[in-house]
Amino acid sequence: MKKFLTPFLCIGLLFFSVACQSTKNKEQAPTEPEAPPRFYDYSLRIAPGVSHIPRSTASNLIERAFQRVEREWGEFEHTVSITIVPEIESSYPIAEGYIVKALCYPGYKTSRIEIGQKYFDLATTSHELSHARLNEFPGRALRWWDEGMAEYFESSNGFRPDAAETIFAFSSWDLNKLCTEGVSSGGDLEFVVRAYGWALAYYYRHKDNMTFPEMLSLKQCSHFGNLADVRRFITEEQYRLGAYREDPNAPLKPKAMSFVLYEDDPNLPEGR
Repeated sequence: MKKFLTPFLCIGLLFFSVACQSTKNKEQAPTEPEAPPRFYDYSLRIAPGVSHIPRSTASNLIERAFQRVEREWGEFEHTVSITIVPEIESSYPIAEGYIVKALCYPGYKTSRIEIGQKYFDLATTSHELSHARLNEFPGRALRWWDEGMAEYFESSNGFRPDAAETIFAFSSWDLNKLCTEGVSSGGDLEFVVRAYGWALAYYYRHKDNMTFPEMLSLKQCSHFGNLADVRRFITEEQYRLGAYREDPNAPLKPKAMSFVLYEDDPNLPEGR
């Protein structure tokens, strides 16, 4: 009987030894060091006359906007200067009925952003930071394409129900119409131009899996695809996400918009 039990006892001891060694190895394994917090290179100024925005609250919101933009564009290389002002004071040539809620002035080493107090939120800040980050890449995007990509960042998942409804309402537009209207800045159809820019950005990101830096290769109108295919995909995504406007009867045309202003081209406020 002892002869038969001996192999089983040996096997049991072997498993026990292996298990103990495994536990010991786990206990001795070095722990992965925690990644240091990301340092965002920006300055914040809250102008006189701005009230009810604590600096800590503003900083937290700005850093969340940085995270949202860097997730798609990659890390910023230059400094961003952000100022919250009571109101945007600008001679920006915008159609009657619109309000300028924020401006981005891209620069060589520092991009400046001004945001009106009333419109200081995650969506607007992310929009302007997208302009600043895009400026760090060589060349420039078409004006409406720059704005369309920035519109993408006004939502946590990139989808904009208001922009989706806009392209459906203007479903007769083709690429030629978009490029023609996209030359102007701040005109009556600016919201339609931006909506199509957003739709193309969403299409290329979620349908074709392009990164935002890769989208910068689309430098001419002829590089873009069929808008009917884009509208079809946006329809499918709207149904899949269940993303519809909270008030379907509200006007599609917004009252306030953000803009990018390239200082080396004063005749074309958005440098396009």
